[in-house]
Amino acid sequence: MPISYNIDQQQQTVFTCVRGIIVGDDILEQQNRLKSDPLFNPHMKELISCLEQENAAMDSVDKMFTVANCPWGEHAKRAIVADTPLIIGLSRMFQLHMMGKHGDIEVFRNIDDAREWLGIYEAGRACIA
Repeated sequence: MPISYNIDQQQQTVFTCVRGIIVGDDILEQQNRLKSDPLFNPHMKELISCLEQENAAMDSVDKMFTVANCPWGEHAKRAIVADTPLIIGLSRMFQLHMMGKHGDIEVFRNIDDAREWLGIYEAGRACIA
């Protein structure tokens, strides 16, 4: 699965890991899993690690459905971590498409800066194989 997550109830944070090449259906599937997870709260924080992501293949319809289906509330705080120019650019496009409707989203180049911005004390375990 190209997108996995772990919910840390103590930190009220979802740790998400993106690997390989993702498509729109991968994001929709992730959103639906979160919506049905009894531990999920739309106002939680999210730390998204894209450090293992290679690319994303999405068209405008995928982007429209991703925004419409997003389970995050407008007061959520979400950090995306990416370290390559391509994934940083894709992350910024994702940030723009969400238009602030699904949380405050910021893009970082390292986990420590993202963790500090979110106000969490550890980076979680979403990307453990």
